Amino acid sequence: AAERLCCYWHERREVFGRARAFLPLTLSSKGNGRLVGGSAMSREDALCLQAGWPAVLPRSTTGQQVIFIDRRQTPPSTTSENRNRALFYLFMKLAKDRKAQTEGVLVLLLLVVAKLQGFDRGFVDTVARQVSSVFPVKFRAYLLVFPPRTSVTAGGTYKDYLVQELIASFCQIMFRSVSSTTMETDILIERENGEVMGELLGRNLKIDGIPSAVGGNWAFVEAMEWCRANAREDTELIGHDQLAAYDSAQRSGGTAPSRSERRRATNALHSRRKRERRKAELQSLESELAKQNQLNAHLREEQNTLLWGGEEP
Repeated sequence: AAERLCCYWHERREVFGRARAFLPLTLSSKGNGRLVGGSAMSREDALCLQAGWPAVLPRSTTGQQVIFIDRRQTPPSTTSENRNRALFYLFMKLAKDRKAQTEGVLVLLLLVVAKLQGFDRGFVDTVARQVSSVFPVKFRAYLLVFPPRTSVTAGGTYKDYLVQELIASFCQIMFRSVSSTTMETDILIERENGEVMGELLGRNLKIDGIPSAVGGNWAFVEAMEWCRANAREDTELIGHDQLAAYDSAQRSGGTAPSRSERRRATNALHSRRKRERRKAELQSLESELAKQNQLNAHLREEQNTLLWGGEEP
């Protein structure tokens, strides 16, 4: 664990640079404006996640996290450095999920054309290093292969040998740096309409958690909603972290945040605790309502038994 923690901070400094590596890792644009030094994430980094590269899908029926990567969603204005930082943020989020550490994360990688031209091997090797050494998360990747219609023979079948040769070369380059204990890979080929969709449904994915590009109901507009939800969560956590930083600075005699910054952090922390109390109260009321409804149904059954012999009048 200590070695992995050292690898985490070393890799974070490599990815974000010395100037921003130790700033809060957050998507919150409002928090960026209020915090001293801003966020380690730039607007271009966040733009990758907002556009859906990569995208976090609804959990599977077994509760596993699912992410989807479609390189066509890559914003043209972003660089490989932006995409690397976006992935680092996502990996950090996934690493906080206990099920991701034990049962793993499902990765859906859409592959329409196994194109090797312009393939950024350095970027892939960097991501592979993070997956293998930095984050305590296991992955199971599904390559969703949709061959172009030009690869269909006169008889209506795909030229499987050509597709398989391209996929083999692509996978050899893409996953050469990833340990098989960290990531397992399956290849799903769309030989007939709906074949990949059926395979995913058989692997515990829900139709609302399968992207529309594959045949499901999930749309990329939901990636923006995920970013907004995590931005709010980041803002709440930052409020708590700022108070801790303030207290630590006071004890060590260092420079503490200003009074207005501390006030904002305190308000954020109080708001979070207030929402948690209200949520707990609501859950308690819902639980009590369910018990009362169950008791009411039981009393009605007893009444019917006494008055009508168990039958409704």
